[in-house]
Amino acid sequence: MTVLSKYLPRKPQANCTVDNKVTYERWDNIAGYSTSDLTTNPRFTGNFAPDILSFEPVPGGVNIQNSTTQNFGARIRGFICPPLSAGNNYKFYLTSDNSAKVWLSTTNNPANKVLILTKEDNGDPDDAAQHNIPATATVTLNGGQKYYFEIIHKQWISSSFVKLEWEAPGLTRQIIPAANLDHFEPGPYNLPTLCGFDLKTGATYTEDIPSDIKLGEYIAIKAIASVPSPGTFSWTTINGGNDYYISAPTVGSVGTNTSTANPVFIKPGSAGSFTYRVTLTKSDGTGSCISDIKLNVTTTTCGVCDACGVNGNALAATPYPSVSIKSRADEDFFFSKPSFFN
Repeated sequence: MTVLSKYLPRKPQANCTVDNKVTYERWDNIAGYSTSDLTTNPRFTGNFAPDILSFEPVPGGVNIQNSTTQNFGARIRGFICPPLSAGNNYKFYLTSDNSAKVWLSTTNNPANKVLILTKEDNGDPDDAAQHNIPATATVTLNGGQKYYFEIIHKQWISSSFVKLEWEAPGLTRQIIPAANLDHFEPGPYNLPTLCGFDLKTGATYTEDIPSDIKLGEYIAIKAIASVPSPGTFSWTTINGGNDYYISAPTVGSVGTNTSTANPVFIKPGSAGSFTYRVTLTKSDGTGSCISDIKLNVTTTTCGVCDACGVNGNALAATPYPSVSIKSRADEDFFFSKPSFFN
């Protein structure tokens, strides 16, 4: 039987010099499912070093999965080289769990990047189907020219992934392959002010703070200093009402300052997602640093009890990390293979 397709005209191919890699940066212990939870975090806005920095090859293309780590935000960036030689309209498809955004530059200069795709989670953990409904956009690209791209990915709980595909006339829909990828070399990161404190709860204040509680619960928290005379702590509410209480979890004992010797009680007054901030003004005059607590409060009340105890997934405070570069064998995320290898 004659296979006619091999005699049909094919789109001419274009080539770039690429290393089949992307740059992967991950900041851990950042709660929430929206990309803004990462992009408004002081560790990100301050250009502080990520917990994970990797320049590994991506044999499966832009299809990055993580089955173990939760409450993180990541940035994937590099350059793409369109494979077709002439100018063509490329349709991009973005799917993710939880949320992601994609920027694409008109050149190889990151300063010219433009937001082209937004895939935001709706916040319903039971609506898993939403993650596979793609956000799409069509962009004209010239073959053989490198374009800077950047993906912001925010993961909350459970397994996660972010996948970027493309298609064009003569090019079937596919994950953007490693053969069209080149990594981006990031500039130097800023060094944060040493915080010297941690936030803990529990009977002996050694437990991490949970990420969700029921309406009617309260959490007792202490700022545990890791250095002598760290400074002055200030407790504020970023959104929602003032739900801090100094001496007991009761209305009327609201306060804004405390020391490491005293617990502070948080008792949200309504359901929703609330962020609480602890600011340490350092006693040595070298500045201040912060740690945020993000709580998701369910509408299910505790019934007759006033303090049901905390529950949910542990959420550690967010001290500023130093960068660590891990080999692919040590990392708990992986770049998946194309589906035909599965």
